[in-house]
Amino acid sequence: MCRFIIFLLSFFGGINAFPYFVSSLTSQALEDFNVGNIESAVGNLTKASAINDVIAQFYLAQCYENGIGLKKDPTAAFRLYRKAAERGLPVAMLHLANCYKSGYGVDHNNLRANEWMARYNGKGKDDTLPDILEILKRLKKDSRDHASTSEPQSSPTVVNHSFEYENQNPFQEDTFEIMMENSSLSHHLSQISDVDVDIPISKNICDDIFALIIANENYQEVASVSGAVNDGEMVSKYCQLALGIPTSNIHFVKDATLNNIKREIRLIQKIANAYEGKVSFFIYYAGHGMPDEQNREAYLVPIDGFVSDISTCFSLSDFYNIVGNLPSKKTIIILDACFSGAARGETMLASARSVAIKPKSTIPSGNTIVIASAQGDETAYPYEEMHHGLFTYYLLKKIKETKGDVLLGDLFDYVRDNVVKKSLIVNGRQQTPSAVCSKSIGSQWINWKIN
Repeated sequence: MCRFIIFLLSFFGGINAFPYFVSSLTSQALEDFNVGNIESAVGNLTKASAINDVIAQFYLAQCYENGIGLKKDPTAAFRLYRKAAERGLPVAMLHLANCYKSGYGVDHNNLRANEWMARYNGKGKDDTLPDILEILKRLKKDSRDHASTSEPQSSPTVVNHSFEYENQNPFQEDTFEIMMENSSLSHHLSQISDVDVDIPISKNICDDIFALIIANENYQEVASVSGAVNDGEMVSKYCQLALGIPTSNIHFVKDATLNNIKREIRLIQKIANAYEGKVSFFIYYAGHGMPDEQNREAYLVPIDGFVSDISTCFSLSDFYNIVGNLPSKKTIIILDACFSGAARGETMLASARSVAIKPKSTIPSGNTIVIASAQGDETAYPYEEMHHGLFTYYLLKKIKETKGDVLLGDLFDYVRDNVVKKSLIVNGRQQTPSAVCSKSIGSQWINWKIN
């Protein structure tokens, strides 16, 4: 701790060394971060921000952006970045430029993005601050290595924020969900997967793509789906950042009821008709699927659905027919669900015989390709270590590795190969992702890109 304090004193050693007022509260907040005391750190930053400590305002913006001790609030993050940028803090200018560029907490505006980037460049990119995200990454690594987090490092991690505007992700550690009501830092840090951080950012904005993301985890009558909400949140974030889909074009529905699903499908129909077929759709679903035991038809299960009453669920064939009839350039459907009557894991949703049922094959129509996490009577398993569905984890991993620039055929091959292997190792069971497309597009889909 002493060496850490000495570092702070040397870093903030007088107004001549650093031309901004830095309160003792901010210095204390950095000490708190370094030992994992998130609640105290955020409290001190809030107080320091209120007395116009510009460094505290920048750090507090990062907390709002990344969910560090506070509920994520893009608007609050943007406003604090803007306040700090307007007061001349270069790193805040950089983050503000990226907010405008990506439409984070504010409407997308390339003109304002370029303006603030020019101001940042004019400062010489010489801004170096202790990085709280890197400090938390280090604590995460320590916890994974079973090292004690009670003893801080001899000095905090310091990074140079002068990264290239066009090629880097301004929201790199976007999923540190470290909430104040839970005092266990190691618990929160352990929930972070490698695909949840360092998300690449696309150089392109794809205004002609609309994304619908449904993540059903917390069911009213049946077992929950482990990691489904995290799946949906991260797929939504990858759509925005890695694939360049504007936030206004992304609908993320968490724990959707039957009426929620119907409403979103009606909205897609209206969008397709309004744009007269000149748009594409990306549809992702994580949650339960199940078969009708009488006719083996597959169904999506909303969170208020009853497995004993199939009328409370949504027919997969009806879903394919509606989507297939949409006027669109292409429609990509991703399903992290199985339709055998099994839950995500080992338990059963349906089947009085307590055995999996092989549902009827359902073929999409129109310009549609469906990539599903499992086939036949297989189960879609979670990847507990990574806090995602096994299928979704490898889907995101490939998009991250390729920075979103990947052919759909290559993406499917990668996901299928890795899921098949990892499921046998982790679960001891077969899980084989499948791809099925409408007859009209044949093999064309393998050369498609999501964006």
